[in-house]
Amino acid sequence: MRQRKMGQRFLFPLQVEVDGKGLIPDAIVILPPPIRTTDAKGASQSTQNVFRFDEGTAKAGEVQMASEAKTVEIVAQQLRGLITSEKEPTWLRVFALNWLTGTRLEQSTDILIKLAGGEGVPGILRYAAIGNIESGKVKDAGPTQVKVLQRKPIEARITMWTIDALAAIGGNFAAAIRPFLNDTNSGVVSAAVRAVGRMKDAESVWILLTKLTDMKIKEASSFAELMASLRSQFDANSLGEAIATIGTSDAISGLWTLMQNQKGESGTRVAALKGLSKSGKIRTGDAPTLVSLLTDEAVAANVRIEVISALKNIGSPEALSAIRSATNSKNKDVQQKAEQALK
Repeated sequence: MRQRKMGQRFLFPLQVEVDGKGLIPDAIVILPPPIRTTDAKGASQSTQNVFRFDEGTAKAGEVQMASEAKTVEIVAQQLRGLITSEKEPTWLRVFALNWLTGTRLEQSTDILIKLAGGEGVPGILRYAAIGNIESGKVKDAGPTQVKVLQRKPIEARITMWTIDALAAIGGNFAAAIRPFLNDTNSGVVSAAVRAVGRMKDAESVWILLTKLTDMKIKEASSFAELMASLRSQFDANSLGEAIATIGTSDAISGLWTLMQNQKGESGTRVAALKGLSKSGKIRTGDAPTLVSLLTDEAVAANVRIEVISALKNIGSPEALSAIRSATNSKNKDVQQKAEQALK
């Protein structure tokens, strides 16, 4: 983000991501402190000067003039009027929505629900509404958000935002998210995986385990294949973490089975172990199982490297002894990881 000046005052722009490709070109800036004014009846009101800047029109340190400026009365009714007025510029409606939600959430719930579920609402305004539902955990918005997911067709980005919001709200909305675990859009699938994990949805465990078991993470022989491999491993790790976070007995036993499967993909075994480790599901009593994997030179190096991390976290004499032995491994990567773990 470029630094902007107006005179000698530094401004701090805000950006909002509207899709996976980039950011909107507008930046909204509020100049403090509020200006106190008195109307004809002697009632004191708080107003705020709000400026919009275009992204990328000045170099760092240069003075940049605002593209637009508005003076806004910071009172709930005025802000509600700005938000609902289609005559106002979208950037100002977003500003008003964020301010009202941040200070008077109870007075913005109805507007948030309407904008988040409404067709024809400008994308950035709808994003702001869904984002505020998520951050404010607006439970009343849940049923409307479920209806949004049930519409066909639905934009992928709206689906992802809505899934994230439902996950934050919590409650009994996991059933509406579950079908998206098998969506054709990878971004939607990722959002659904995070959501059911966050919501600890036990009914999603076997779907997630099946997806993790079926994943193929190929070794890369080119840069393009490397990027694809890294993405696949990231997706596998997300699955493992979601399963472990749900934490039912079926979830944990399923991850252990995957992790110990000698015929399984090494990437899925790594993902299972990462999930168990990150969610605190590995205990001192698991050390013997992990030690047996570490000492077996036939086990893939990336699995053994992840085992070293798990053993280091356990920290028992048996675990540390196995790591010391691994410094003599025939595999240089395993050897180096063991040496690093002992520092």
